[in-house]
Amino acid sequence: MKKLYGLSVSLMLAFVLFLLPIVASAAPTPPLTSLEIVGITSDGYNYEWSNAHLSGTEGVIAVQVRGTIWGSPPKPNIVQDGTIIPTTQALPNDYITDSGNNVIGTIYYRAFDLSDVTSGLLFATAQDYYPPNRTFTDNIAITVEK
Repeated sequence: MKKLYGLSVSLMLAFVLFLLPIVASAAPTPPLTSLEIVGITSDGYNYEWSNAHLSGTEGVIAVQVRGTIWGSPPKPNIVQDGTIIPTTQALPNDYITDSGNNVIGTIYYRAFDLSDVTSGLLFATAQDYYPPNRTFTDNIAITVEK
């Protein structure tokens, strides 16, 4: 019985080691080339992606990033008046692929409490994963209706 168990474990280990190079091979991550706010919405507008008028209690911003950003977990920061706004993941990320089906970018959906922001400019920022770790920024003018 011990021999059968040892043989089974050895075969499983050999199988895993055989597949490891296949699983680990992936295209290199691309450097960050752009960041763009592609939408904003709120629960007061039934989460309809529209203009920058926000009402209710929760806002959601969609930020498209081309390339790889720094962070753990990687995500853009949402900033107003120099203060980082706390966010959570509102929806699963959408991945942007090239014709070879390699991931070249991500659309992040970040939720935030509307009590944390005011009318004015809202910024999305992200830092390139690769040195010199340039920072990319975009902004949108919002009106928060209370």
